[in-house]
Amino acid sequence: VAPKQNFTQPPPRYTEATLVKALEENGVGRPSTYASIISTILDKEYVMQQQRKFVPTDLGKLVNDLLVAHFPSILDIEFTASMEENLDKVEEGASNWVNLLQTFYTPFEKTLAAAKQEMKSVKKQGIPTGIKCRQCDGKLVIKWGRTGEFLACENYPDCKYTQNFKKDDDGTIIPVEKEEPVESGEKCEKCGRPMVYKQGRYGQFLACSGYPECKHIRAQTTGVKCPEENCKGELVQKVSKKGKIFFSCSRFPKCTFATWDRPVPKNCPQCDKPFLLEKKTRKGSVLHCIDESCGYSEPLT
Repeated sequence: VAPKQNFTQPPPRYTEATLVKALEENGVGRPSTYASIISTILDKEYVMQQQRKFVPTDLGKLVNDLLVAHFPSILDIEFTASMEENLDKVEEGASNWVNLLQTFYTPFEKTLAAAKQEMKSVKKQGIPTGIKCRQCDGKLVIKWGRTGEFLACENYPDCKYTQNFKKDDDGTIIPVEKEEPVESGEKCEKCGRPMVYKQGRYGQFLACSGYPECKHIRAQTTGVKCPEENCKGELVQKVSKKGKIFFSCSRFPKCTFATWDRPVPKNCPQCDKPFLLEKKTRKGSVLHCIDESCGYSEPLT
């Protein structure tokens, strides 16, 4: 007998396809609700997508723990599946909907009242980290803003200290020293102060140097004019709700032009279009013409 050491592997993370399959197998939801379920967990930032796989965020883990602790029966898969069956019986006329609601809501009302008293506001209070604040005797907590997670003092608003952070492979929080913002040479459209480059959750963006008095931010331009006829806008970098970078016209919603491929200010050598698009493929990046009938493309080295 040859001794051999094996390690238990965690189950693979869900993709959109495998999550829908799991919902179907467990009788949770309906085909008409699968899309809204997925969009909700993404929009609420309970998960984020990495290489098309769902990865739970700290907010998602915390909300899940709170819900399971206060609503254990409702968060049970068997409860959801049985409720779907009971609703089908109501639709078929085999069950009385009033009795069904009474059976559900009577115990739920008491549980909900207790949860309102005991459950804390996660986004307001934040997640404790044990890290000391540099400006007072408080501790830093993880909070959520428009650009993602950040560290803030628990004594806010008396102390307004904030700091970015990252996590190592073990999930340990590592505070990141603030970098001095770099001036862009542009002026703020609202107050006239210099616009500076800052680093956010999804990369670099332009913000007013007068923050927090002026909170104006602007997407980073590509230097390429919008190709739509009679449009005077420029193509700028934006981020979708799912965290994916795309490029659209700065005059949105008046102009709705958008593309997933990065615009590059280089004329097409075949049809002389004013710019090319950089597309990332499994074999590498290529530059291609925006005009599909042109068909021009070249590999990026």
